[in-house]
Amino acid sequence: PQGRSGAVSSRSARALAWTLVLLILPVGYFCADNLRRTLAAAPHWTSYRKQTVLTAKRTDHRSTKWLDESLTQLIGDLEQCVRGNPQDYSAASRLAALYLRRFEVSLQSAANRMTLRQVQDTVRNAEFASSQQMREWLFRAFGSAAGDLYRALGAARYALEGQPLRGETYIVLAEVGFLAGVNAEERSLFVEQAVRLRPHKPPVLYAAGSLAADAGDMDAAFEYGRQAFTQDTDGQAQMDRRIAP
Repeated sequence: PQGRSGAVSSRSARALAWTLVLLILPVGYFCADNLRRTLAAAPHWTSYRKQTVLTAKRTDHRSTKWLDESLTQLIGDLEQCVRGNPQDYSAASRLAALYLRRFEVSLQSAANRMTLRQVQDTVRNAEFASSQQMREWLFRAFGSAAGDLYRALGAARYALEGQPLRGETYIVLAEVGFLAGVNAEERSLFVEQAVRLRPHKPPVLYAAGSLAADAGDMDAAFEYGRQAFTQDTDGQAQMDRRIAP
């Protein structure tokens, strides 16, 4: 009995050992795979960071010239980051915002010169029969640049799947949600969520104020602007120049 008990104990120990090995191996593989993805994306993230630092040094808060001229490189670096590491939701969030900005820049030289707000209003008022019909109109009106709107929507959705508490991404979603049939009430909820998650981030507050003004809620627009103004010393001069006239 003692020998049989020892054998059983030995078999149990081996079974436990193999169970632990089977449990640990997938975790080890995941860690190694995660490290591989991180290393693959690292050079592109470094390039992106260097370019953003250089752009920030050149920017004097009176113009987005340097940012706009760097968009293609910044977007390319972030696309490589996400391609190398699909779990880099931070890069996906930044990518969504830059896609949207590149579309806005393209509008300035488009045959149909419109603002993003005018594009949104046109789509809402047109009452297209289907999303496909809306898509066809956008590409007819703005050519391949319209693809950036859909890329912004896809990147924002993807980023929020991985990081639902990243407030600034909700601002992008509020801007491009019209592509997916987002209504005014849902848009306001996106803005509220962005501010709730990033209550002290001036860019989010500025954007929230702009969206509130577009919706006709001037009280909210001024309140968001006031909060941003008191927290953003760099942006105060810019706000003075815009509001004083």
